[in-house]
Amino acid sequence: QLQGWANGTIDDVGHFWGVQEDGGNAWGSHSCKPVPISYEGDSGNCLKQLEGASYYVAGKEVQGSPEKIDQVHVHACMLKTLFGY
Repeated sequence: QLQGWANGTIDDVGHFWGVQEDGGNAWGSHSCKPVPISYEGDSGNCLKQLEGASYYVAGKEVQGSPEKIDQVHVHACMLKTLFGY
C-alpha cells in the first residue's frame, strides 16, 4: 500500500516517485531509501560533482540530498559521457 505525506513536508520525505497525491511512490516496491549503485567510466567525476545537487522537474526545483545522487544525476552523467552534453 502506498503512503502519502502532507503538503509542505517534501524536505522531510526525501526523493520519491510520483506525485504527492499518488502517495509519492508510483511503484509499490520503491522507497525513498538510498540504494548503492556501481558504475565505471566516470573519469571526470561527474557523479561526485553532482552529489547533493538540486534539479528541476516540471519547472519545480527538487532539493538534493547531501552526499547523494538521484537518477536524474546518473542520466545527466550518462549523456555527458556518451554524447558530450
